[in-house]
Formats: sequence, C-alpha cells, structure tokens
Amino acid sequence: MRRGPSRSLLNGLDFRTERGGARRRPEPGGARCRRRWALGGLVLGLGLSVLAGCQTGRPTAPAYPHESVLAVLAELKIFLRAGDPYRAEPGRDAEGQNVYRVTLRRLDELEGLLGPGMADVIGFARAECHERLGQWDSAARAFEAVSVAGTSLSSEAGARGLWARRLGEATEPRSEGGSLQTYLNGLDVRLRRLQQIAAEAPPAPYDAYVQVEIERALQTKAKSLFDLRMVLPDGLNQALQAAQKLAEEHAESRRAGEHWLLLGAMYEGIATDYLALRDPTGSDFETERWAQWVDQARAAYARAAERDGDPAKPEGQARLRALDALALRTLERAR
Repeated sequence: MRRGPSRSLLNGLDFRTERGGARRRPEPGGARCRRRWALGGLVLGLGLSVLAGCQTGRPTAPAYPHESVLAVLAELKIFLRAGDPYRAEPGRDAEGQNVYRVTLRRLDELEGLLGPGMADVIGFARAECHERLGQWDSAARAFEAVSVAGTSLSSEAGARGLWARRLGEATEPRSEGGSLQTYLNGLDVRLRRLQQIAAEAPPAPYDAYVQVEIERALQTKAKSLFDLRMVLPDGLNQALQAAQKLAEEHAESRRAGEHWLLLGAMYEGIATDYLALRDPTGSDFETERWAQWVDQARAAYARAAERDGDPAKPEGQARLRALDALALRTLERAR
C-alpha cells in the first residue's frame, strides 16, 4: 500500500488558499533556497556598506581631550597650587599619569600651532614642569629663555632661573670616578651644598624643592653605605644611622613611608645575611641576637603600615606578613 507524505513534510509546506479559491502549488526546494540566499546576501551587503560608511565618516580622536593651550595651562596651575612637592604626591591626570610629564608632551604638540606671542607663556609653564620633575638644568634653561624675551614674565623667570641653576649645580655629581671613599665624600659635599641653600630660607616653592633634594641625597647616602657595608669600616652602623636619621628628620615628607621601609629592609637584610652564614639548627646560631634584628625590622615596617593614605602602606603590611613567616620558620628550626 502506497503511503502519503509524512506529517513533518506536510507541516513544512504552505498550502494556504489564495484569492479565488485556487490552491498555491508549493515551490521546489532549490528555488526557495536560492531566493533566501539572494535575500540574505542583499541584507549582508547593505550592512557592510553602512558599517564602512560609519568608519570612514568617524572623526579621529585627538591625542589629548583639550581644546586649547589655556585649558592645559589652567590644569597645570591647579596641580601646582594643590601642594608643595615635598609633602604632596605628584599630580595625576585622568589616566593616572604624572601630570607634569603629560603637560610637557601636550605643550610640545601645541607649540607648533601657536604664534610667537605665546612663546613666553609656554616656556614658563615648561620650566615649572621641569622643576617638579627635578630636572634643574632644563628648568634653568627654560626660565633663562623667558627672562630675555622682554615680556611681563621675564622678571620672575629671571629670578626663578637663578634658583633653578643653583639647585642644579648643588645636585650635580662631582666625583664620578675614583675610590669608594671619594664617591661617599661627593655625596657629603652635595648634602652640605643643599643645606647651605636651605639655611638661606629660599622663597616658595624653592624651600620645598631644596628639602626634596636634601631628602634624596640622604637616601642615596644611606643606600650606598648599606650596599658597601661589607667593604667599608663600620659601614653597617653608618648605614643604619643614616636611614634612621632620614626617617626621623623627614617625617613630614610624602615619602616618609618609603624611609621606614628602607630602614626595615636593612634590618631584615642583616637577619637574612646571618641566616646565610649560620644554620638555625646549629649550635652557633644566636637566637636572641637574630630575633632582635627581626624585631627592629618589624617595628620599622609597622611605621609604614600604619600610615593611612601613604602609597607605602600596602607594601609595609605585606612585608610584615612575610617577615612573620620568616621568623616563624626560623625560630621553629632553632628550637
């Protein structure tokens, strides 16, 4: 017996009655597929054309979202007045970059679009950025160029150029070669020059700038003494004293947390050096002596870890946990 088409096949065909009562004959499968492919290709082509038109018509985004040099200078002034460079962290733009480095790049891009009438303003702003970055020679040259321009900024630029030049000369390394003692003597000479400038009570912002450079010189000296502790007579004690002095005398600095981390790292370094020389399981391991170094490192790390808002706080907390793990493991072996 011959069977008819299956229900699934019947459901896929369209036998609706057209006007006039006649039934429409189903299209062959191949013709219907070709018509669907043609329609899909047409839709796809239109979509691609629209996307291509959107891409070609879209304007290119500028390198920086500023309309004019006035906006750049206004933003710079906000950060320059927000706080002195000794106590306040460097300003950050919307993308988290150092605003003074970013401003220098923006000024370079805008300078070619401006006439000579803005040269003194651009030069003065560039000099202020170099100052905040500690680039004293570049700042002095920029101020000196404005000072001879004969504009309303020339007088102030001349005075600030002299201070920038003095700081540049005071911080210039004078003993590149020679012995280790010659290098350390050069650091002492740099520190004395800066302290002499500070004793003159320079005007703002140079009172803050000179403290930044004194702090940097003390940190360099402390690190150098600790790195050379194995070859310098009494180098270890000198390094610890220099780091302690740095942390105490510059407690108001924005880098105060860093100084406590440095002191803690020195004491922790002594403890780890001792572990490299003496096994905790041996009879010559002095547990109490080793524990004193660990306690001193812990106290210094805790000073950094308790400074709310200080970028060094998370690192201080992490170092405390790592130090506790080291002490637990070592003391367990020494029992």
